[in-house]
Amino acid sequence: PEPTMRAVIREFHRVLKPGCMLYAMLYTEQLFSRCMPQIEGLRSQGWSVERAFSYCTDGGGIARAYSLGGGRELFESCGFEFVQAIEYNDADFRAFWVKRP
Repeated sequence: PEPTMRAVIREFHRVLKPGCMLYAMLYTEQLFSRCMPQIEGLRSQGWSVERAFSYCTDGGGIARAYSLGGGRELFESCGFEFVQAIEYNDADFRAFWVKRP
């Protein structure tokens, strides 16, 4: 869940020394769109969007997709400075490079 995600990122911020970089991979909105047919099928069985998306990606738990702006806001709201983001694997993943000031 979003509060847990923010708590984890704040903990990364807490333990990193000033000037250190964090590299984190997040799922993209493109991957979410490609998974939509499977997500809709699972939603019709009562699954939450996050659980259905996770089933399509990790096989269990919950998962979320983030746009470039959404991912940047996530890290900046936890005290990091945005450095760059790079998409890879046909834009399924976005690696965020953020710095602890």
